[in-house]
Amino acid sequence: KILSLTFLLACSPLYSVSIAEYVQKTGPILVIDGVINLSNQGITSLTGIKLIQNPDEVTAIDLSDNQIKSFTSSQINRFSNLERLNLSNNLLEDIPSLTLPKLKKLKVKYNKLVSLSNLNLPSLKKLKAGNNPITHLSNLYMPQLKKLKIKNAPIKSVENVTIDKAKKIKVGPEGKLAFEQAGIQVKKIK
Repeated sequence: KILSLTFLLACSPLYSVSIAEYVQKTGPILVIDGVINLSNQGITSLTGIKLIQNPDEVTAIDLSDNQIKSFTSSQINRFSNLERLNLSNNLLEDIPSLTLPKLKKLKVKYNKLVSLSNLNLPSLKKLKAGNNPITHLSNLYMPQLKKLKIKNAPIKSVENVTIDKAKKIKVGPEGKLAFEQAGIQVKKIK
């Protein structure tokens, strides 16, 4: 079969689109076994994410390897049963205040984040935020967190961070000092 040029452009990572434009070009976003995979689709904006029907059925979203610069908390918080969120390899400079009661894994590696703050993630067990220029962590409620990886980040301050069960915290030497000044012991430095 010969695919139309429009379809090829819509699916090409070189073609930058919002989710609304993606849906317009390719049709409804499929939720397969609770998973939405929009990795490497050239998405620049989450505008139109409300077009995804039955958000309560979504347990995982992969938006990695796109060109997303920002999003609003309401665009993601509507997925109340979300357990896994991958936003790695984008252009994010900030993560808005998130309240996702069931989120267990969050990946935001390889972005442009300078801080992580105002995240209320009571079920989060793994956070991977390495290779970002993060200097500040504040107002993070993650009492179930077991693994925190923020490698290659020049962390200078850690304030009001609840990570009571963290067993593995991987940060650089600057991050270790910032965590210890906040009264959080870091066992592993990488």
